[in-house]
Amino acid sequence: MPLCPHNSGLFSRLRDPKTQECTIRASVVLIGVQRLYQPGFVFVRGDRIVEVGPLGRRRRKRRGKLWELDGAIVTPGFINAHCHLDYTGLQGRLPRQSFSDWIRRIVEEKSKLTREGLVSAIRRGYELLLASGTTTVANIEAFPEILLEEKPLLRTIHFLELLDIRVSPWSEERLAGFWKSLLCQHSPMQRVGLAPHAPYTVSEHLYRLVARCADQLNLLWTTHVAESQEEYEMFRQAKGPLYELMRGLGRDCRDCGKTSPLGVLAKQGILSPRAILVHANYLQKEDQDTVVQSGATLVHCPKSHAFFGHDAFPLTEWTSLGVPVLLGTDSLASNDTLDLREEIRLARRIHPGIAPAQWWWMVTGKAGKILQKKPSLGTIETGAVADLVAFPWEPGEDPWECVIEGKTPPRLVMVGGNVLVAPDS
Repeated sequence: MPLCPHNSGLFSRLRDPKTQECTIRASVVLIGVQRLYQPGFVFVRGDRIVEVGPLGRRRRKRRGKLWELDGAIVTPGFINAHCHLDYTGLQGRLPRQSFSDWIRRIVEEKSKLTREGLVSAIRRGYELLLASGTTTVANIEAFPEILLEEKPLLRTIHFLELLDIRVSPWSEERLAGFWKSLLCQHSPMQRVGLAPHAPYTVSEHLYRLVARCADQLNLLWTTHVAESQEEYEMFRQAKGPLYELMRGLGRDCRDCGKTSPLGVLAKQGILSPRAILVHANYLQKEDQDTVVQSGATLVHCPKSHAFFGHDAFPLTEWTSLGVPVLLGTDSLASNDTLDLREEIRLARRIHPGIAPAQWWWMVTGKAGKILQKKPSLGTIETGAVADLVAFPWEPGEDPWECVIEGKTPPRLVMVGGNVLVAPDS
């Protein structure tokens, strides 16, 4: 999987999008659920798709580079809706244990991370994402000072992690990184959102502040909620290991013993279509109406879910209620891969009734519609961002099945019109 020479590092400057043009021809081009061109082409100018269709019907004169991809499927790049790139270096270092014990360990490991280690971890995380066909990542960034670096290689939504269980002053560097991320909100390759960590580490005051800020600045916000049985026990019953851990850390637990974790957010009236609720493994029947009426999105991380041995996630039940569910990998502190195809393969065994094209749509068009309204993300259509991936394909295979079940690296990866992984030829 050779990286193009001009983009061989983690961070790169984009080429001038006004002069870049190329055409990709492939055996199959996936454009929607059960919609494709076979064979087809995609014409790219700058960072956008300007034409797509079946071969032989092209209206525009070809200019620039031509990529001939016989025996390949072209698909929108995958969109990872929840990831912690900061923790890429923790792979295999935190064994499966109770959730509260895992929280203790992640806090300890987090305190040891150095600037050099973070840069290295994020670099490796981007490389793993790229190697599996992911072109957009919603990354929880706990160290905003890292954002003072150059632009990231992949399209990134930096969700800035916030918590106030322990209030400590920020360094000037961290504050500078935070403000830089807000200023780059309209960058084509970077956007920012807010990430109050979880109800057990974030006060009601901070949640309200985040929601108000998101409304005023037109931002998305995301939070972990109802991730574990221990979290449910903490808020519903005011007991359990997580409750004791948080009390020991000085958390004011007077809000416990009253409602579910989601109820803590719901009673503040802050849930809306801007909210992305991650994990949501232990939502109760009374929480269903709250989620449906709020218009919030859920994110399921199948392999992290299995790592902790959680109860089965009711994915088909949520989708039947019209609630959008996206997929993420979480971090390598609770996973062994950042490959969304592996997440889907695991989830398919638990939810066999969902068609391959629907799984594909969860990590392409559906995710793009929620994470970015305009220009279109996660689709192959005129005006959409040129984030494209090509995977090998054998004639006769179901194209969507081939994409999500494939284990080989992509033959081509394009992000914002830039070819980052080139065909061997």
